[in-house]
Amino acid sequence: MNILVVNGHPDKESFCEAIFNSYVDNIDRDKHDIETLKLNDIDFDPVLRYGYRKRMEKDENISRSQELLLWADHIVFVYPIWWSS
Repeated sequence: MNILVVNGHPDKESFCEAIFNSYVDNIDRDKHDIETLKLNDIDFDPVLRYGYRKRMEKDENISRSQELLLWADHIVFVYPIWWSS
């Protein structure tokens, strides 16, 4: 099975980072192929600068993320829920 594990927490010293690392370290790699996506490691600007008036330049991070999502059979998201909301 192809497994994609996504860490969505911005802090590399967070509890989410520890959960992410524990999950990745304990997957049986003899049975599963694994890829990871750590949003705190990529330089991604989520702002649509020109609205819909003008196209933004192609972002390789988005292209790579799309490839990984299509590749994966199973996706695990690790992310914070601040203030229980």
